Amino acid sequence: MTNTSHWRASATVDATPVLSFVDGTSRFQQSFNPAWVAPSASTRWTSGLLVRSQNCSAVAGGRCVACAGSGPRNASALSFSALLSDDNHTSSAPVFAKLSDVVFAPHDAADERGTEDPRLAYDDRTGMYYMFYTAWSVSGDIRLSLATTPDPTSASSWTRHGTVFEGPHKSAALLIRAAPPHYLFYGAGEIRVSRSTDLLRWQPGEPFLRGTAWGNANVEAGPPPLRLADGNYVFFFNSWKAAGSAYQPAWAVLDGDDPTRVLAS
Repeated sequence: MTNTSHWRASATVDATPVLSFVDGTSRFQQSFNPAWVAPSASTRWTSGLLVRSQNCSAVAGGRCVACAGSGPRNASALSFSALLSDDNHTSSAPVFAKLSDVVFAPHDAADERGTEDPRLAYDDRTGMYYMFYTAWSVSGDIRLSLATTPDPTSASSWTRHGTVFEGPHKSAALLIRAAPPHYLFYGAGEIRVSRSTDLLRWQPGEPFLRGTAWGNANVEAGPPPLRLADGNYVFFFNSWKAAGSAYQPAWAVLDGDDPTRVLAS
């Protein structure tokens, strides 16, 4: 791993959540784990957030069920909120439409307890969005799953492809390349990497990231890697010390020619 000249800066941070049941900008008591929806012709050039939305007590003010709800009243679903403000304006917080419409939700025993942790990537060559998500089954098993759609703002356009590979995996960030192989960074605890030539078929991958430079032992894949001006990628991910400790965001710069090679972190 080498030092580079990469740097980062943060814009102003607004204390008010962009989506909140308390503020009346969400009809769901819990709105979290968003994925960015890039604009396309199929979305009518609308961008926004695909958000895990849930009523953990089934009714507002009711007893908390610790995110273990099952059934249509309180299982996790995914809802879309359109960006209403200018995406290029950094001096104020973005403004989103009220979170109200579910576009992807549990549909059978494989995900009856929830569809969670969305990670979305857009393939501009085919006009298709690829969403990796966690399916929480009626028996309590979690499985990394895949769905595709030409329009993630619509509930009627999804195709479910089922479990990506066996085992209790979750949190997958897809890197679509101009030519295969494409890369999938996935996992919580450690991050692994898998390769595919067609974006639909994947095999269990090898270890990629274990821990952070400052000693957090656990890591979890975040959103898809972002291309930098120099051709490399920046990959953001979560980290934490031990069970029950707070998340701390982390990043790594990946080689533009070989994204499995970490240049800096």
